[in-house]
Amino acid sequence: EAAGLSAEESRALLKMTRDLFPHDRLDDSFYAKAIAPLQDEASKDAATRKLLSDGIAQLNAATMASAGASAGKPYADVSDENVRVAAIKKIEGGAFFTKVYGGTMTPLYNQPELWPKFGYEGPSSAQGGYINRGFSDIDWL
Repeated sequence: EAAGLSAEESRALLKMTRDLFPHDRLDDSFYAKAIAPLQDEASKDAATRKLLSDGIAQLNAATMASAGASAGKPYADVSDENVRVAAIKKIEGGAFFTKVYGGTMTPLYNQPELWPKFGYEGPSSAQGGYINRGFSDIDWL
């Protein structure tokens, strides 16, 4: 088991995070770093472990019950993004969704090695702020 979650649960959590924050040009390694805090918390807290396991089971049940080529497949094995997104929408208001969404957003986007891929030069407070550095650099507006 990887940090409290099984390998299959970790794979589903990574896939869900990729579906929540879809960036085709990002490698899975960025998403793996984003789910690491949840995995760590699950290894230390039984309630978090249960919440994540139960939520992943809900996603799996939703995709397994779907029609077509996705029928009978667990969430992480479904290739059709629309089917996976439909499964997420079914649990959108619950505690599991809230935990994963809130627990992965900051760790995903707070990776300095990822920032250049989005054109973000990083915080500028150490260089005197944006007025003196980069204020007029926007070329896409």
